[in-house]
Amino acid sequence: VLAGSSVSTPKANGNADAGGFIGYGDNRGTVLTIEECSAKANVDVGTGGVHASAFIASLAYDSVVTIKNSFAEGNVTSSKNYVGGLVAFVGMNTIDGVNCAVDLTVTGCYYKGQITGASGIGGIVGGVEKAKVKIEKSYVKEGSITPTGHNSGGIVGLANGQTTVENCWSNVVLTMATSQFGGGIVGGVQNALVVKN
Repeated sequence: VLAGSSVSTPKANGNADAGGFIGYGDNRGTVLTIEECSAKANVDVGTGGVHASAFIASLAYDSVVTIKNSFAEGNVTSSKNYVGGLVAFVGMNTIDGVNCAVDLTVTGCYYKGQITGASGIGGIVGGVEKAKVKIEKSYVKEGSITPTGHNSGGIVGLANGQTTVENCWSNVVLTMATSQFGGGIVGGVQNALVVKN
C-alpha cells in the first residue's frame, strides 16, 4: 500500500517506462493499492522508447492494482506508442506458458497536462492490451492530446481488453492531424468495452 505520497520534480527523462511516480510495475501475483498520492512532473522520453506517463508508465503480469483518489499534473512527451496522463500501458505477459494479465481499477483520480505521442494515447490510460481495466469517477481536468499515430482518447487511447469507463469526463483539446481513431472518451476499441454515464 502506498498512501499519502507525493512527488514534485520539474522534469523526468527516460528511455522507456518513464513515470512521474512509478516507472515499471512488475508485481507478479501481488495486490498494490495507491491511495491519495500525487505526482507533478514533466516526463520526456523523446525518441528513446515506449510507455511514458506523469504517474505510472507500465503495469504488467498478474497483479491487482488500485489507484484511488490520486492525481498527476505535468506534460508528457514521447515519439513512441502508449502514452498516458495517469497510466501509459496496462498489459499481459506470459509466464511458463500461462497468460498473466493486470487487473487495474482507477477511481476518483484526475490528470492535468499536455500529452504528445504516437499511438495509444489517453488522458487517463494510454493503452490496454489484453488486461482488465475499470476507470470510474475520474477525469481529465484540463489539457491537450496531440498524437502522430492512431487510437487517442480523452480517457483511454486504445481499449484492447476488458475495459469499463464509468462516470468519467474529459476536458481536452484532441488534435488528430493525419492520425485516425480519436474520441473524447475512448480512441480505438479492439475488444470488450463498456461505457456508462
